[in-house]
Amino acid sequence: MKFGIVLPTHCYNQQRMFWAIAAFQSLAKTLQPEKRPLLLLIPHKDSLLDKEPHLLYQPPAFQNEIVQQPDSIGGTEQTLAWGTEQVFLNPDISHCVWMGDDALFNPHWLQQLENLILRHSEAKAWTVYRSAHVRYHAPLMTDSSSGDVLCRSLCGHGMTFTRWEWQEWGIHWSQGQRWPSVSGGNTLDLHHACNRPGDRWSTARSYVQHTGTAGVNVTPGVPEFAIDFVGETNAYL
Repeated sequence: MKFGIVLPTHCYNQQRMFWAIAAFQSLAKTLQPEKRPLLLLIPHKDSLLDKEPHLLYQPPAFQNEIVQQPDSIGGTEQTLAWGTEQVFLNPDISHCVWMGDDALFNPHWLQQLENLILRHSEAKAWTVYRSAHVRYHAPLMTDSSSGDVLCRSLCGHGMTFTRWEWQEWGIHWSQGQRWPSVSGGNTLDLHHACNRPGDRWSTARSYVQHTGTAGVNVTPGVPEFAIDFVGETNAYL
Protein backbone atom coordinates (compact mmCIF):
# COMPACT_ATOMS: atom_id res chain seq x y z
CA MET A 1 0.00 0.00 0.00
CA LYS A 2 1.06 3.59 -0.58
CA PHE A 3 -0.29 6.50 1.44
CA GLY A 4 -1.19 9.98 0.28
CA ILE A 5 -1.58 12.48 3.14
CA VAL A 6 -3.80 15.51 2.54
CA LEU A 7 -2.77 18.31 4.89
CA PRO A 8 -4.41 21.75 4.59
CA THR A 9 -2.69 24.54 6.52
CA HIS A 10 -4.12 27.95 7.38
CA CYS A 11 -2.38 29.94 10.12
CA TYR A 12 -4.94 32.72 10.51
CA ASN A 13 -3.58 33.93 13.89
CA GLN A 14 -0.40 33.64 15.94
CA GLN A 15 -1.62 30.71 18.02
CA ARG A 16 -2.50 28.70 14.94
CA MET A 17 0.97 29.46 13.58
CA PHE A 18 2.65 28.17 16.75
CA TRP A 19 0.61 24.97 16.59
CA ALA A 20 1.46 24.52 12.91
CA ILE A 21 5.20 24.97 13.45
CA ALA A 22 5.13 22.33 16.20
CA ALA A 23 3.11 20.05 13.92
CA PHE A 24 5.57 20.26 11.02
CA GLN A 25 8.57 19.82 13.31
CA SER A 26 6.92 16.70 14.71
CA LEU A 27 5.85 15.43 11.29
CA ALA A 28 9.43 15.71 10.03
CA LYS A 29 10.43 12.87 12.38
CA THR A 30 8.02 10.42 10.75
CA LEU A 31 9.54 7.04 9.92
CA GLN A 32 8.74 5.65 6.51
CA PRO A 33 6.25 2.79 6.11
CA GLU A 34 6.88 0.13 3.45
CA LYS A 35 6.47 2.60 0.56
CA ARG A 36 7.42 6.27 0.63
CA PRO A 37 4.19 8.25 1.07
CA LEU A 38 3.08 11.41 -0.69
CA LEU A 39 2.55 14.46 1.53
CA LEU A 40 0.27 16.98 -0.19
CA LEU A 41 0.38 20.32 1.63
CA ILE A 42 -2.39 22.80 0.79
CA PRO A 43 -1.57 26.23 2.24
CA HIS A 44 -4.15 28.99 2.34
CA LYS A 45 -2.99 32.17 0.60
CA ASP A 46 -3.63 34.25 3.75
CA SER A 47 -1.59 32.02 6.08
CA LEU A 48 0.74 33.85 8.49
CA LEU A 49 3.43 31.20 8.13
CA ASP A 50 5.78 33.08 5.81
CA LYS A 51 7.63 30.04 4.48
CA GLU A 52 6.12 26.91 3.04
CA PRO A 53 6.13 24.20 5.73
CA HIS A 54 7.86 21.63 3.56
CA LEU A 55 10.68 24.09 2.91
CA LEU A 56 11.08 24.69 6.63
CA TYR A 57 11.44 21.08 7.67
CA GLN A 58 11.69 18.82 4.59
CA PRO A 59 10.22 15.63 6.13
CA PRO A 60 12.56 12.96 4.71
CA ALA A 61 10.02 10.12 4.90
CA PHE A 62 7.74 11.83 2.36
CA GLN A 63 7.54 12.80 -1.24
CA ASN A 64 6.57 16.43 -0.67
CA GLU A 65 4.19 18.34 -2.92
CA ILE A 66 2.55 21.69 -2.34
CA VAL A 67 -0.50 23.16 -4.06
CA GLN A 68 -1.97 26.46 -2.89
CA GLN A 69 -5.63 26.28 -1.95
CA PRO A 70 -7.66 27.55 -4.92
CA ASP A 71 -9.90 30.59 -4.45
CA SER A 72 -12.87 28.47 -5.57
CA ILE A 73 -12.82 26.29 -2.44
CA GLY A 74 -13.15 27.15 1.23
CA GLY A 75 -13.39 25.52 4.62
CA THR A 76 -11.74 22.38 5.92
CA GLU A 77 -14.20 19.87 4.48
CA GLN A 78 -14.14 21.17 0.92
CA THR A 79 -10.36 21.53 1.03
CA LEU A 80 -10.00 17.92 2.17
CA ALA A 81 -12.31 16.74 -0.63
CA TRP A 82 -10.40 18.72 -3.24
CA GLY A 83 -7.07 17.52 -1.86
CA THR A 84 -8.20 13.89 -1.92
CA GLU A 85 -8.95 14.17 -5.61
CA GLN A 86 -5.50 15.66 -6.19
CA VAL A 87 -3.82 12.84 -4.26
CA PHE A 88 -5.61 10.13 -6.21
CA LEU A 89 -4.43 11.63 -9.50
CA ASN A 90 -1.26 9.73 -8.60
CA PRO A 91 -2.08 6.17 -9.72
CA ASP A 92 0.32 4.65 -7.18
CA ILE A 93 -1.61 5.98 -4.16
CA SER A 94 -3.87 3.32 -2.65
CA HIS A 95 -4.85 4.99 0.66
CA CYS A 96 -5.64 8.61 1.53
CA VAL A 97 -5.03 10.03 5.03
CA TRP A 98 -6.64 13.28 6.19
CA MET A 99 -4.53 15.34 8.55
CA GLY A 100 -4.33 18.85 9.99
CA ASP A 101 -1.70 21.44 10.85
CA ASP A 102 -2.59 21.33 14.57
CA ALA A 103 -1.24 17.90 15.44
CA LEU A 104 1.67 16.08 17.05
CA PHE A 105 3.00 12.83 15.64
CA ASN A 106 4.74 9.79 17.03
CA PRO A 107 7.50 8.82 14.57
CA HIS A 108 5.85 5.42 14.04
CA TRP A 109 2.38 6.77 13.25
CA LEU A 110 2.33 5.69 9.60
CA GLN A 111 3.93 2.32 10.35
CA GLN A 112 1.25 1.72 12.97
CA LEU A 113 -1.45 2.79 10.53
CA GLU A 114 -0.12 0.38 7.92
CA ASN A 115 -0.15 -2.48 10.44
CA LEU A 116 -3.71 -1.61 11.51
CA ILE A 117 -4.90 -1.75 7.90
CA LEU A 118 -3.22 -5.10 7.36
CA ARG A 119 -4.98 -6.49 10.46
CA HIS A 120 -8.41 -5.28 9.26
CA SER A 121 -8.05 -5.11 5.49
CA GLU A 122 -11.79 -5.32 4.77
CA ALA A 123 -12.73 -2.24 6.83
CA LYS A 124 -14.23 0.94 5.40
CA ALA A 125 -11.78 3.25 7.23
CA TRP A 126 -8.93 3.28 9.75
CA THR A 127 -7.15 5.68 12.11
CA VAL A 128 -4.31 5.93 14.62
CA TYR A 129 -6.02 8.97 16.20
CA ARG A 130 -8.52 7.53 18.67
CA SER A 131 -10.87 10.42 19.34
CA ALA A 132 -12.06 11.28 22.83
CA HIS A 133 -15.22 12.77 21.30
CA VAL A 134 -17.12 9.56 21.97
CA ARG A 135 -20.53 11.16 21.47
CA TYR A 136 -19.88 10.53 17.78
CA HIS A 137 -16.83 8.27 17.71
CA ALA A 138 -18.01 5.75 20.29
CA PRO A 139 -16.14 2.45 20.78
CA LEU A 140 -18.23 -0.61 19.89
CA MET A 141 -15.87 -3.47 20.72
CA THR A 142 -12.21 -4.33 21.28
CA ASP A 143 -10.37 -6.93 19.26
CA SER A 144 -9.07 -9.48 21.75
CA SER A 145 -5.89 -10.34 19.84
CA SER A 146 -4.65 -6.87 18.87
CA GLY A 147 -6.47 -4.49 21.23
CA ASP A 148 -7.72 -2.52 18.22
CA VAL A 149 -11.01 -0.69 18.77
CA LEU A 150 -14.02 -0.91 16.46
CA CYS A 151 -15.68 2.54 16.41
CA ARG A 152 -19.06 3.87 15.34
CA SER A 153 -17.33 6.60 13.33
CA LEU A 154 -13.83 8.02 12.95
CA CYS A 155 -12.79 11.62 13.37
CA GLY A 156 -11.71 13.28 10.14
CA HIS A 157 -8.42 14.15 11.86
CA GLY A 158 -6.46 11.06 10.78
CA MET A 159 -9.24 9.26 8.92
CA THR A 160 -7.87 6.90 6.26
CA PHE A 161 -9.62 5.14 3.38
CA THR A 162 -8.84 3.49 0.05
CA ARG A 163 -9.04 4.85 -3.46
CA TRP A 164 -11.91 2.43 -4.14
CA GLU A 165 -13.82 3.62 -1.07
CA TRP A 166 -13.50 7.25 -2.16
CA GLN A 167 -14.86 6.40 -5.58
CA GLU A 168 -17.77 4.41 -4.14
CA TRP A 169 -18.57 7.15 -1.63
CA GLY A 170 -19.08 9.57 -4.53
CA ILE A 171 -17.93 12.79 -2.87
CA HIS A 172 -16.80 15.68 -5.09
CA TRP A 173 -15.42 18.98 -3.83
CA SER A 174 -17.85 20.98 -6.01
CA GLN A 175 -20.81 19.72 -3.95
CA GLY A 176 -20.23 22.46 -1.37
CA GLN A 177 -18.43 23.26 1.86
CA ARG A 178 -20.52 21.04 4.15
CA TRP A 179 -22.00 17.54 3.90
CA PRO A 180 -25.03 17.20 6.25
CA SER A 181 -25.86 13.77 7.66
CA VAL A 182 -28.74 12.25 9.61
CA SER A 183 -26.52 12.22 12.71
CA GLY A 184 -26.94 15.97 12.90
CA GLY A 185 -23.38 16.74 11.85
CA ASN A 186 -22.25 18.32 8.61
CA THR A 187 -18.67 17.07 8.31
CA LEU A 188 -17.33 14.46 5.91
CA ASP A 189 -16.35 12.01 8.64
CA LEU A 190 -19.92 11.84 9.98
CA HIS A 191 -21.33 11.76 6.45
CA HIS A 192 -19.15 8.73 5.75
CA ALA A 193 -20.33 6.92 8.88
CA CYS A 194 -23.98 7.51 7.98
CA ASN A 195 -23.73 6.62 4.29
CA ARG A 196 -21.05 3.93 4.06
CA PRO A 197 -21.92 0.98 6.35
CA GLY A 198 -18.97 -1.11 7.46
CA ASP A 199 -16.21 -1.47 10.04
CA ARG A 200 -14.08 1.43 11.20
CA TRP A 201 -10.99 0.54 13.21
CA SER A 202 -8.68 2.51 15.48
CA THR A 203 -5.54 1.52 17.33
CA ALA A 204 -6.14 1.28 21.08
CA ARG A 205 -3.49 3.94 21.77
CA SER A 206 -3.18 7.06 19.66
CA TYR A 207 -0.10 7.82 17.57
CA VAL A 208 -1.34 11.29 16.59
CA GLN A 209 -2.52 14.03 18.93
CA HIS A 210 -4.76 17.02 18.15
CA THR A 211 -3.42 20.25 19.67
CA GLY A 212 -5.84 22.84 18.32
CA THR A 213 -8.06 23.83 21.24
CA ALA A 214 -9.50 26.97 19.64
CA GLY A 215 -10.43 27.79 16.08
CA VAL A 216 -13.10 28.01 13.41
CA ASN A 217 -13.95 24.30 13.69
CA VAL A 218 -13.29 23.79 17.40
CA THR A 219 -16.00 24.36 20.02
CA PRO A 220 -14.91 25.01 23.63
CA GLY A 221 -15.77 22.06 25.86
CA VAL A 222 -15.85 19.50 23.04
CA PRO A 223 -13.17 16.82 23.63
CA GLU A 224 -11.18 17.29 20.42
CA PHE A 225 -8.13 15.34 21.57
CA ALA A 226 -6.73 11.81 21.44
CA ILE A 227 -7.27 8.97 23.85
CA ASP A 228 -3.98 7.68 25.32
CA PHE A 229 -1.50 9.45 23.02
CA VAL A 230 1.82 7.56 23.14
CA GLY A 231 3.85 10.75 22.81
CA GLU A 232 6.44 12.04 20.37
CA THR A 233 9.31 9.76 21.41
CA ASN A 234 10.91 7.11 19.22
CA ALA A 235 9.74 4.26 21.45
CA TYR A 236 7.83 1.67 19.44
CA LEU A 237 4.75 1.32 21.63
